[in-house]
Amino acid sequence: MPPTTLTAQILTSNPPAGVSFLLLQLGINLLLVMLLTYIYYRKHRNTDYVFTFIMFNILIFFICYFMVNIELGVGFGFGLFALFSILRYRTATVFIKEMTYLFAVIAIAVINALNVHIANWALALIANGSILGVALLLDVVWLKYPMYMQRVIYEKVELIKPKHRQELIADLNERLGVEVVQIAIESVNYLNDTAILYVFFKNTDARQIQIRRDD
Repeated sequence: MPPTTLTAQILTSNPPAGVSFLLLQLGINLLLVMLLTYIYYRKHRNTDYVFTFIMFNILIFFICYFMVNIELGVGFGFGLFALFSILRYRTATVFIKEMTYLFAVIAIAVINALNVHIANWALALIANGSILGVALLLDVVWLKYPMYMQRVIYEKVELIKPKHRQELIADLNERLGVEVVQIAIESVNYLNDTAILYVFFKNTDARQIQIRRDD
């Protein structure tokens, strides 16, 4: 369906069943965003983003609903989304994965808010199902054990030579209790016989949470 046709359909149509249909679509929207949030939480265990995802979803849902319901100008709509696009969190870094999830919950809110007016269940099902399905496939199935990185100060500098690489990996496996995949050397200090290594490993323990930082 061309964009102009979809816009005309939204602006000229009335809500199919008034408040009851709005509440139904809101309930579906909340169920979907809670499922998406659960996909995130079961792996990352960050309750702060759980609150953010659900609240953002509800806010965007009602903003989009009222924008279309009272037929606001297109310029106002673009201006509003431009405001969200430059939104920044000053108190903490938002990592790329959390930002992606945030865009996903916003997309779910927009899809379901517009569906209140057009009542295209097939289109809404495909869009919502695609978002949830891809998130589940990528973050739970394909990237079930993601690659993590740990900065280590290592004292056995003789093992950092290429010919001792397997011994180095075996030693780090034993000390860290993880499956080391790759090692990068940041610096070597021969005065105190230490080296700073970046150890890349797979985390197979669901209870172990990686603390990330903005470099």
